Amino acid sequence: MDIECVDFAISSKEKILFSPEPRNKLFAASINNKKVKTVLNMSPLVIVAIHMSEHAERLISLREKGPHFPVTDISTRQVAVFGTDYKHKATFERDVTGKRLFNFTRRIKTDSKNNIYVLDWFDVDQRIGQIVSMDMSGEKRFVYNGCAAFNTHEAAFNPEDIAVTSQDTTIISDNSNHALHVLNINGELIGLQITKNSNILYPCSLSIDNHNFLLIGCSTDYAKMHVVKLLL
Repeated sequence: MDIECVDFAISSKEKILFSPEPRNKLFAASINNKKVKTVLNMSPLVIVAIHMSEHAERLISLREKGPHFPVTDISTRQVAVFGTDYKHKATFERDVTGKRLFNFTRRIKTDSKNNIYVLDWFDVDQRIGQIVSMDMSGEKRFVYNGCAAFNTHEAAFNPEDIAVTSQDTTIISDNSNHALHVLNINGELIGLQITKNSNILYPCSLSIDNHNFLLIGCSTDYAKMHVVKLLL
């Protein structure tokens, strides 16, 4: 399909969910006949990330129109949850103290327990960010800012995507540092794989298939997709 979008998800009914420019509407396209229909209209907000949970909930991140930064008190930076019927179930934007949860929500994933993992950027140009995890009630579980011994000032944590295994282990691509960070369900670092040692450069997109293979899409001049076997 010749479409323009920044993220997409596959629904349980074999539909591709995507949001083309100006990204204020969510579309569903049938994989079989490519028939497209509008399922959500989020105008005037802009859709950034799209995710389908194991419970068939649609999670989308939203922001206001205009520049990505700076984030001000009147900025909208949300994660919204919709059911299988596309009815609104919840919106997360601030914690119980009123502090903003996100700056720029680039990716969303969930685990088998329906915990949410958000890849949040502080800087769009340099793609420096963090991973924010919360439960479906909106309570923050943990924040991961990279490995202190590895992500120094010269090698800041540069997250690009998240994948969650069937054992609820989280894998994060650290693009500029040619690395994968592996967290347990509590957000503790349990593994750090330097992909450059295996000639996997600039790991970007991540996905886990039904045979437990990790697919790594790389953002190089000659983009490649690597397939590796997970031993977690």
